[in-house]
Order: sequence, then C-alpha cells, then structure tokens
Amino acid sequence: MTPDDVHALTVMTGRLSAAVFVLALLGAALRWRPVPLWLTFLGVHTVHFAVVLLFAVANQGRNLFPGGTSLDEAGGWGVLLGSGTLFYALALTSLACLRAGQRAKRWLRIAGPLAATLIALMFAATYLPLVPVSPFFMLPVAAIGAALGLYLMRSIPAMRTKP
Repeated sequence: MTPDDVHALTVMTGRLSAAVFVLALLGAALRWRPVPLWLTFLGVHTVHFAVVLLFAVANQGRNLFPGGTSLDEAGGWGVLLGSGTLFYALALTSLACLRAGQRAKRWLRIAGPLAATLIALMFAATYLPLVPVSPFFMLPVAAIGAALGLYLMRSIPAMRTKP
C-alpha cells in the first residue's frame, strides 16, 4: 500500500466512524439498542485509529491531520496518543452510562452525556475547518449536532433524577 492508499483509507474510516457515532447517539436518544450501537462505534473508531497510526508511519507524519497539518506541527506522537487515550476514556465513560441505564448513579448520568458531547466536539473540530474547502463538510457537522442535541434532550432530565 502506498501512503496515498493509506490516506484514502484513513479518510474513509474516519467518515465511517463519524456516521456510526451519529447512529450510536440516535440509538441512545431513542433507546434503541444503545449499547450494541456504541460498541460498534468503538470498533469502527478503533479501526480508524489503527489506520491513522499506519498512515503516520507510512507518510512519516506528513499531512496527518485535515488541512495538511503534520504530526510534528500538531505536537508529535505524545499528542496523537494522548488524544487517542482521551477519546477512549470518554467513549468508555459513555458506554458505562449506557450499560447502567436507569440504574446509573447520578455522577455517571452526568459524565456519560458530557463525554459524548466532548467526542462530538472532537469530530466537529475535524470537519469544521474543512467547510471553506467544501460545504459538504457541513453535513457531518450538522448530523452530529442534531444527533447530539436529541441525545442531550433525552439525557438531561435523567441527570436530575435519583436512581
């Protein structure tokens, strides 16, 4: 595989991850298979993260991030691995909240939606800078925003109640 092939795979898996994230948020909001959808999102994003790491090695860190930012310009391997660690901490917090459902303690009913919101902001931070390049990139931003809004509307009342 050439670096261009790996880059194309990186873009494709990133977009797939964003789409599955939207489905996972909708599943949580509509209370339809939220845990399996969230686990699917985690699996798809893990594949994306592995492809990102492969691309970073294959292309020596050049043009790793949208807009052409290199790994060195973004802060190096520590920042990349730190953002991956943060992502998984947030994703697993959301998963724990979804798995606990109505039995979740109040702190988890707050932490789960907050973690999902931060993941949504990570996706938005990826796509928003690309909007001047192509208005197409507003679609994932709008879809993530709408799904997150619906999820939060359903989650906020649960934050206030006792289990």
